[in-house]
Amino acid sequence: MPPAEHAAADCPPASQLERFASGEADPSVADHVDQCPRCRSIIDEVRENNRFLERLSTDAAEGRALFEQPDLTVPGYEILGEIHRGAQGVVYRARQERTQRVVALKMLLQGAWATPKQRMRMEREAEIAASLRHANIVTIYDSIALAGGRHAIAMEYIEGAALDLAPWPGRATPAPGAEPVETRASFRAKLAAFRSICDAVHYAHQRGVIHRDLKPANILVDAASSPHVLDFGIAKLRDTRSPIPTKTGEFAGTLAYASPEQVLGHPDAVDVRSDVYALGVILYELLTGMHPYRIDGPVAEVVRNILQEPPVKPSLVAPLVDNDLETILLRALDKDKERRYPSAESLGEDIGRYLAGEPIGAKRDSAWYVLRRLAGRHRLGVTAAAVVLILVVASAVVTSVLLARVSSARAREAQATRGLADALSDATLERARLLGATVGNVPDAEDLAWGEFFSTGDHASPGETSASARREAAAWVLAEVYRRHPCLATFDAGFPVLASAWQAEGSSVLLVGAEGAWTSLDPASGTLGPGGRLPVGGPARVVAVSHRGGLAAFAVDDRIELYELGSGAPRAVLRGHRGPAISLAFSPDGSRLASGGLDARILLWDTTAGTLVADIDDPDWPVAALTFTSNGSRLASGEIALDDDPKVRLHVWDPRRDRESWFVSGGEAALLAPAESLRDLAPAIALSRAGDQMAAAVGGIGMIGRSSAGFERAMRLHATDRSTLAFSPDGSALAIITRGTGPIMLVDPYSGRTIRELAGHRESPALIEFSPDGSTLLSAGPDGIVKLWSLSGFAWPRLIPPRPVPTTSDELAAVRSRPTAARAVGRIPGGVAILEPSVGVIRVVAGENPTPRDTPTGSTGGGSPFLAASTLGPIATADQTPGHIAVRDASDGTVVRRIPLPDPSSWPWSGSFSPDGRRLACITDQGVLTVFEAEGASHSRVIPGVMRTPPAWVLKPGEPLARVAFIAADGRVLLWDAGEAEPTLLVNADRAARCVAAAGDRLVVGTERHEVVILEPDGRQRVLIGHGRPVTSIAVHPDRAWAATGERGPIARVWDLESGRTIAVVPTGAAEVFGLAWAGGAGVLVTAGGDWNSWHAAEWDVDAHLRHVAGNAAYQARRFQHPGADAAEAAAWVRNLAETAPR
Repeated sequence: MPPAEHAAADCPPASQLERFASGEADPSVADHVDQCPRCRSIIDEVRENNRFLERLSTDAAEGRALFEQPDLTVPGYEILGEIHRGAQGVVYRARQERTQRVVALKMLLQGAWATPKQRMRMEREAEIAASLRHANIVTIYDSIALAGGRHAIAMEYIEGAALDLAPWPGRATPAPGAEPVETRASFRAKLAAFRSICDAVHYAHQRGVIHRDLKPANILVDAASSPHVLDFGIAKLRDTRSPIPTKTGEFAGTLAYASPEQVLGHPDAVDVRSDVYALGVILYELLTGMHPYRIDGPVAEVVRNILQEPPVKPSLVAPLVDNDLETILLRALDKDKERRYPSAESLGEDIGRYLAGEPIGAKRDSAWYVLRRLAGRHRLGVTAAAVVLILVVASAVVTSVLLARVSSARAREAQATRGLADALSDATLERARLLGATVGNVPDAEDLAWGEFFSTGDHASPGETSASARREAAAWVLAEVYRRHPCLATFDAGFPVLASAWQAEGSSVLLVGAEGAWTSLDPASGTLGPGGRLPVGGPARVVAVSHRGGLAAFAVDDRIELYELGSGAPRAVLRGHRGPAISLAFSPDGSRLASGGLDARILLWDTTAGTLVADIDDPDWPVAALTFTSNGSRLASGEIALDDDPKVRLHVWDPRRDRESWFVSGGEAALLAPAESLRDLAPAIALSRAGDQMAAAVGGIGMIGRSSAGFERAMRLHATDRSTLAFSPDGSALAIITRGTGPIMLVDPYSGRTIRELAGHRESPALIEFSPDGSTLLSAGPDGIVKLWSLSGFAWPRLIPPRPVPTTSDELAAVRSRPTAARAVGRIPGGVAILEPSVGVIRVVAGENPTPRDTPTGSTGGGSPFLAASTLGPIATADQTPGHIAVRDASDGTVVRRIPLPDPSSWPWSGSFSPDGRRLACITDQGVLTVFEAEGASHSRVIPGVMRTPPAWVLKPGEPLARVAFIAADGRVLLWDAGEAEPTLLVNADRAARCVAAAGDRLVVGTERHEVVILEPDGRQRVLIGHGRPVTSIAVHPDRAWAATGERGPIARVWDLESGRTIAVVPTGAAEVFGLAWAGGAGVLVTAGGDWNSWHAAEWDVDAHLRHVAGNAAYQARRFQHPGADAAEAAAWVRNLAETAPR
């Protein structure tokens, strides 16, 4: 048959042609292709696509073979069925046995054969998504490592469909079996859902997460038409230390929804606006049913379309897309990211304005446009007035519009630039917070946060967030990073530091390098003192510094050179070893120097006379390590044998006699080590100050011993090189550096439990040393970087009481504080307690809680949670019988007055005193708000239908009487003024308010939608996004413009009410935060939380770690190449921030 006569029915199927194009030999297909132009064209297109994709993806050579998982079992989960199977993974519906909840279980198909990048991306998905808590983001419950190298993620199960397949409400079906027809109702339902998607994406951006693969398949819509974003496998955290980062030229994402900067393979150009572009494509497809440009055909052609072709006007495809919506779509899809919406939030806000019939931001500079939109909302009233208005002022309007257009355009551009700068700054700081305080990547977190700190002074302009405010925001993020990894200060010694020694009483630290360079460090002032360079006769193999006397010893070739650091003068040249000395140690008073050599001898030297006082030649092997106990009574040595049976042997010596054998097996202990681990390796050993504990590390194994019973515990340190060890002065902690593998570890020597990890060095440090009092740790490395770590506050929170108290959550009301004293008041099983955070004491001042009857909500209280504390002293609780409030003396809990409730059968449930203490607002278990004149015990107002959460008193400046704000049962926020008959509506029910508090005449509202809403006195509302769960409690700081908010989860957040920025994120450790209070005027936050079985209160000093920021400021200023004056100014600025905060 001639080629032109071939019909499509005669051609091989597409799958067979694709296999042939990929290299599969098939003679029949080859013969056919020779005769068929159509099939040759298909094969050429497939081959071109394959070549293009190979250039874009570095995964191509990592293996793609799939296989069925044999014997699919996941411990703790019952597999119920398969939901979806893709190219790389499969998702199952499963039941978590512990909680009995249904989850989605995602697994890699390749299991142990999965590529490193596939495994890394799945681990990143679990790590990133687990940090995001939002109603429209799928929640990650668990990350599971399985046998055979497999990995699984358990996540929230959403019963629904992908965004592009969702059955939207309001769609009309003209006939059975026919395609549904779009209606205005279904059209608006799609837009409302899309706005929720924008909120979720913006929330992720605020947490520093860029999705990079937004598409309809990664958004599930449930039966209520609520969307849920998932699949953060390739999300970007700007974590440059990722083991498998996105490389230049590598494509990450789905091509059809990728932005121009993504398809160009420029990872550094990808930011929040790349996700905005993907959202634009999603919205375009959602509304029109098609893509904004062709995505079929050769991949190179698709890429050209993304980079160059303008989108097809959506109004030509979908009749319901009007001019406003088209403008929104085209702005989101702009090829130039500088011209797109600066954030997902601004895109969502424009969708919200469109749905509300308000002018959209994309056209806000057009006067005629604004008038037209307003007229559309008020047709009848505007029609008559328009006739007169047009005749009288038409010429004036036209003239003013023409004159204003240039300035309006400039203002709009400046506003967009400022908004983008602030949005990017906020996103950068949230990335820093996530990297440093959550992931533990402190160097990258410091780069981001300190970069923002020092960049703010150069870009501030009128209307932009002030340089000081942005610098302050960066300082608080850094305080949170240093709270997790408490680095007091960082210094650059200017030379590789090989030895250090704290001087008497910890007043200074001496630092010495291999070639004689030295300097001193003043920990109190955080400055480097005088130093110099000693005339050492060559690079030293080993260096030691005395703790007293200011001496330094250098092992150079076959001699030991002894110098006085103060004068730089040589003290002595010590010769005695047959070969080089390979270990040195000064006695605590500096009067003796011990040296160990390759000649298997230990020599003791008098450092004053420079003479040999003892020669211990008992060791059989080279002495690679030496250390004295703190009082000089014992000397420990580590010896290595490099023969066919390599091992390390530890001895303990008494230098005054000769040897004290108090270890097992005749006073020594040996352990085997791999031969390769001993090449160029000296064993690390440490002896506690009392001499009753010893630690040694070699070949990746650490041994912790106790003198009375020999070696008791073996512990794997995962060493890849040499480890360095040091005991704290009291022996309660062992500091471990394992070079090349991560942070400094502080370990409990009795249990082997890791107490804390200290991350921050860019190059693994080579030495560590505790201060004499154990409050500070010094670490230094071969790059010359020296860090001081604060150890005095291991536990940032102080638990009150030290152990959880069994109770139920219903028995704990929100804690209350007195601004004039560092105390808080809370409910405990014993009644009412005064919590003294500064000393960690609870005083029970009231008797057992009364037990009310069943409440209207169906819960049976284990005790009435009613509690109110006045700033003037008294506290109010439920009485022992219903129908009364008991006012008590705070000092001893005695009842001084009883206030009757209007309904004698009701119980008080929540309440609060007015700022002057003269009024008491009470909400009963029946949902009735009553305001009492506290002195006369008479009620002045009864309002039914109120949510049982504490009301808030709003005090307007200059007005003697406060107003009370409360939440209605339907979620509205209302304000009642004594001079008005009815309450005033402040917040509509759609916000679903959950709690409210007052900051003067400003209100702070927490919602079920995970939002914190700030109500300004002029009626403006600001929404703060940060919580991932409903907000259940609020505490406003009495002296600062701060508010703390708690959630139905473990997190409390501290906000700056002026800027809306996060000051601190407090991981309380509780299953739910029940209550919050500020203890006094300082930055001490008291949290109460727990679960159904226990609760605890804890204090958190939010200000404490600003001094760490100040201590690191000068070093970071020099890193960012700021002049020395700026370095000093930066440190002073942070110290002032800490010192001027009210105490």
